[in-house]
Amino acid sequence: MEMKTLIAITSCVRDAQNGSNQAMRDTFLKDIGKYPGLEYRFFIGDGTPTGENENHIRAGVKGCVDHNRGIDYDAKCSESEQNTKISSYAPKSDEVMLSVPDDYFHLVYKVREMHQWAQARST
Repeated sequence: MEMKTLIAITSCVRDAQNGSNQAMRDTFLKDIGKYPGLEYRFFIGDGTPTGENENHIRAGVKGCVDHNRGIDYDAKCSESEQNTKISSYAPKSDEVMLSVPDDYFHLVYKVREMHQWAQARST
């Protein structure tokens, strides 16, 4: 079995629906086929709650502000959780639905599941 290098792209239903994923397909991702050792996938959460104690992560973003970039991470996480509504979404063939929330706050969970997905396919 040939091992491929995966370009794993964290995404969300919003970006899949607003054309962001398609813009990547239409630009740099269209050349992936020229390189047989590469493949890519977009990873999207299906809205499933983690079922885990998230207090340590919530404490980690409390009061976090990047003044250089102008990002209030606490506010960004709260806003993304409130504005994320998962409607029924049928993923495209290059999109993988993961059983995790689909918002910015839960990105760490999405990345963990993304790695587990990739590892399961490499063995």
